[in-house]
Amino acid sequence: MTHVIKCTALIALLLISTGIAAMETVPASESVNLAILISGTGSNMAAILDAIKTKPINGINPCVVISNRKTALGLEKAQERGVPTEYIPKMKEEARDVYCEKLIKCLKKYNVTSKNGLICLAGFMVLLDKNIVQKYKNRILNIHPAHPIENYPGANAIERAFSAGEKEMGATVHFVDEGMDTGKVVMHKSFNVEFTDSLEDVELKMHKVEHEIFPECVKLFAQKRLCIQ
Repeated sequence: MTHVIKCTALIALLLISTGIAAMETVPASESVNLAILISGTGSNMAAILDAIKTKPINGINPCVVISNRKTALGLEKAQERGVPTEYIPKMKEEARDVYCEKLIKCLKKYNVTSKNGLICLAGFMVLLDKNIVQKYKNRILNIHPAHPIENYPGANAIERAFSAGEKEMGATVHFVDEGMDTGKVVMHKSFNVEFTDSLEDVELKMHKVEHEIFPECVKLFAQKRLCIQ
């Protein structure tokens, strides 16, 4: 059976911060300072950084990659790509607001602000608190391996959807709000799950889709053309 990928069109323009109309290129003076937050291998982080380096994504300045896990493999991948890294551990007993205040200080250190910044959560396994979400409103993007996202929020979404026998799965990029994977969707892409697919097959398909749509959303954000469905 032929593998089919479906992509939902973007349908509503979001005017980001300044409300300036869409543009194809972004002057250097208006470039976006990017921070990527990770907890693991950083494959989506690498896809974004590679797209910025090898494709015509103008106006994005990768400033820092932050991880809550010292052993996250993505830290080495970021360093190999010349991007500074920071390790900010999240202690079990530490309140979310205290931890997120540390994140805000680190973002400020690298000049990723509520005026010029974009934060991408690329497998970051810490739920952000309302203070950082409100401070960086419409400037925090997350990717989640589920579509519709409301069917499988939270951890282990791929495994849960596969175990449920879903015939179509997908990835979703959304703005982060104060809930768990509840923010406004900006892009999703789905694929068919074949009868012969193993969980590993589905994970490979999911990663392929994620690595396509997350860099695209970063590009559209820089161009002030990102949309909400």
